Amino acid sequence: MEDLSPEQRAVLDVDIARLRERLKWRKAIMALPSKNERDADVDRLRRVVANLERASAPFLDGPPGFLSQETQHWLSEAKAVAGELRTLATPPKAKILARGMARPNQYREWLIGEEIPALYASVYDGARLPLTIEGKNARGKRGMEFVRHVLAALGEADAADATIKVWVSAARRRVRANATRAKL
Repeated sequence: MEDLSPEQRAVLDVDIARLRERLKWRKAIMALPSKNERDADVDRLRRVVANLERASAPFLDGPPGFLSQETQHWLSEAKAVAGELRTLATPPKAKILARGMARPNQYREWLIGEEIPALYASVYDGARLPLTIEGKNARGKRGMEFVRHVLAALGEADAADATIKVWVSAARRRVRANATRAKL
């Protein structure tokens, strides 16, 4: 990326920092458990809470002086924690993903297909990301190099030329389709 002016380099550096933050959030959302995994975890949590309450009940209701003050304090704290866990184990009524990111979250497709072309347009004053398979012309080669440079700057694995072309083209088709639907 030696052909960038100082202004373009500054824009690229700032936008890569922003993209790195959004990518971190996208990956975190991708790591959320599925509904089935969440339900299984909630069921396990409910069983643990019930077992904790059942095991601590005889000790809390035992004769005075049976347990030391520290043990009684610990068991009362355990009962309070069990109550908190019970409220946390209640299935949420709201959607788990309220940020507008649908599952399954294909972050690589989002990154290469949408975000990197937007970054290119930002750096090159609104120019569209040029792509050709294997960089057959100078403009297309510059586009592929730009994508690879951004992936490397973000610490992401490289992608094949065909993959980059397919994801960028699919994102462009979605934008055109959405614009057409909006006109109707």
